[in-house]
Amino acid sequence: MTSLSAHDVAALRLIGALGEVGDVLHTVMSRHVQRTDAISNKAVKLLVALLLDGPSQPKQLRARLGIAASDLSKTINKLEREGLAERRRHANDGRSYVIHPTGRGEALIADVVSTISSGLDDPEGLARRLDSFIDRIRPTLDEAGSAETSLEHDPA
Repeated sequence: MTSLSAHDVAALRLIGALGEVGDVLHTVMSRHVQRTDAISNKAVKLLVALLLDGPSQPKQLRARLGIAASDLSKTINKLEREGLAERRRHANDGRSYVIHPTGRGEALIADVVSTISSGLDDPEGLARRLDSFIDRIRPTLDEAGSAETSLEHDPA
């Protein structure tokens, strides 16, 4: 086996830790749904966006999350089936609709936040560092292929 530098060992430890965080998130979210296929990375991002930004139209969600319309539609459908989000007619434009989190969706995210924040000393600092990390590696992923395909290993 090739000798690894300290930098490479740290990167491997980070990969393992991120995988563990993903497992914890999945376990916590599984307590709130009947079908675990409803809790993809895209579904979590969508629920988080709704809680951070408030109810949103699909066009706004696509722009914020950077996902295709078909993927967004599938994700919303799964969240609706699980009772985690719902479509409501737009108050000013009856032809369009707005996506809202339900009480169950809010409870799911609150459970995740409680679990994650209980282990954090500086959640804001960690969030900034992870955002910076993602911003730095995204161009590498874009060069190798679609960043969404590379980062989203699970279907909508």
